[in-house]
Amino acid sequence: MHRFRQRRHRRHGPLPKPCRTGLQQRDSSAQVIRGGTLRQFSRAVDGPVGQTPCAARRQNGQPGIGQLGAPIIGHLASLYVRRVHSLYICRGGAVGVHVVVGANGATGTVLCRELLAAGHTVRAVSRSGRGAPSGVDEIAADATDAVRITEICAGATSLYHCALPPMGSWLPTYVDLTRSLITAAGNVGARLVYADDTWMYGKVNGPMREDSPVRPVAYKGALRALAAEMIESAYARGQTESVVGRAAELYGPRVESLLGAGVFAAGITGRKAIWPGDPDLPMTATFIGDFGKALADLGQHPAVVGQVFHVPVAPAITGRQFIELIASQAGTVPKVGRLTPPMVALLKAVAPIVREGAELLYQFEQPFLVDDSKFRALTGRTATTWRAGIEQTITWYRADPERIKYRLLPGKSRRNRVA
Repeated sequence: MHRFRQRRHRRHGPLPKPCRTGLQQRDSSAQVIRGGTLRQFSRAVDGPVGQTPCAARRQNGQPGIGQLGAPIIGHLASLYVRRVHSLYICRGGAVGVHVVVGANGATGTVLCRELLAAGHTVRAVSRSGRGAPSGVDEIAADATDAVRITEICAGATSLYHCALPPMGSWLPTYVDLTRSLITAAGNVGARLVYADDTWMYGKVNGPMREDSPVRPVAYKGALRALAAEMIESAYARGQTESVVGRAAELYGPRVESLLGAGVFAAGITGRKAIWPGDPDLPMTATFIGDFGKALADLGQHPAVVGQVFHVPVAPAITGRQFIELIASQAGTVPKVGRLTPPMVALLKAVAPIVREGAELLYQFEQPFLVDDSKFRALTGRTATTWRAGIEQTITWYRADPERIKYRLLPGKSRRNRVA
């Protein structure tokens, strides 16, 4: 198609400049399909309506290429162009370069795979430069270095903030990291996509929505709220395009969270699963694969800039039902317990790092309900079913016995860790 466009440019003059709609692309091969109307684009390739390329050549004093061949070639080219237009324009963006920071964590890994599957070039950034999926360009870098991240993002269309420092070193690293990514995205004109969670909402009465009050009760929730505010402020002052995707508590392969090994390891091995709160309250959770797909959507869709979206969640169930589903698919007998305040106090005394996980337990002492209707209305994408998500997670745990280590609370978070 690129050669076809070059020939058309030489013979019939330049193509009309496309409109600036949605995310500006920098891939030269995608410039012509980045906006404008289908009629404008069709005329640019086929000539005026009702005129074949062959007729256009004769009108310009150029020799024809055959009474039969030219119309067929022109028609096929037009169909191809329309197909490309529908795939790229209607879905919100052309194939381009995407940079994922925190690419070797659970969220970054699934996001990289989604982008690769869509045909994008992916630059996977982490501190070690290792551990990302095959097929990406792995880059070792300090994400707090705005100059270095700007260099890495040269020519990129989207920059994804999937990085979390290890628990115990959030302050001030997380603020510096976020500021660096805002600066880099603004410097190169890339869209900044922030992989967020619901910690900033704090204690709630009813389902959490994108416009719910921000009332964090934990310092990590306060840091999350600050990071989101920094990103939204950068958009408001015109520094960068941005969008925020928020997940409920995550579960799935490679995820270390309150729904991680402490629940799955016990369910798989037949031990008592200690739920991090009231097991009979309704709750929603986000399967890690759904988070990756949603972030990829937000990095490309033309109608999301400057907004917050809750990513898909499956219909609410109770913690007890969650554990029973794990046991059912693992072939064990479900045994349900709960984490009590005395147990939490003991764990804090034994392992100070546990304090960071313990301060988030309030989420499971209230109905943990996330409303994802805004995102579903925009994209039509729905969540992975509980059964399918749990099945994939059990398969991952069983692939390596070392993964089935019993922990009540997460220690060092690897969910989106920069390593």
